[in-house]
Amino acid sequence: MHDIGPSGSAIDAPQPIEGRSIPVTEFDRLSAAVELSYVHDAYRTQHAAGVLAGTDYERIGLLSDRLWGRYGESSLSPGYLARLQEICANVGPLSDFGPSIESVRDVLAASQLPCTGITHRIPHVGAGAARTCVIKSKLDAVTPADLIEESYAENDNIWWVESTQQSHGSFDGLSACLRHLGIAAES
Repeated sequence: MHDIGPSGSAIDAPQPIEGRSIPVTEFDRLSAAVELSYVHDAYRTQHAAGVLAGTDYERIGLLSDRLWGRYGESSLSPGYLARLQEICANVGPLSDFGPSIESVRDVLAASQLPCTGITHRIPHVGAGAARTCVIKSKLDAVTPADLIEESYAENDNIWWVESTQQSHGSFDGLSACLRHLGIAAES
């Protein structure tokens, strides 16, 4: 895993937020930094400074809750559980998770703690496939380009598309992949 850690000040003491059942903590700031990798560029540009600096407590709480699928006082989204099902089957647990959460890397590692005990993993996607297209971006903090390249190192049939977008949720490069695979017509 790669730490794209947020620059800024840590949240030293829990910050109560009106309308939120739990106070905002440093864990939330680091989680919000991860969630910034899923938002559109305009949103990131508008809100990243306050989130990373640890000063926009309301936005930090919102983004952290969105990343973890939290709602209410102690509920998790079924979407988060579905994401875990996919992650655990593909990646499995991490063996090098430390005792505390002090960086974005730690947050990403903690997100895989529910995978502890999973012994069955599915093979890497594209391993042995006749044609596989993979979109990568050096700016993607969730799955950086070098991590993606490492994951597909065993497959010589990869056609790579380089995206310039930072958002992990961007569709940039999808049309090129679909055209390469013969699913979409050439433009």
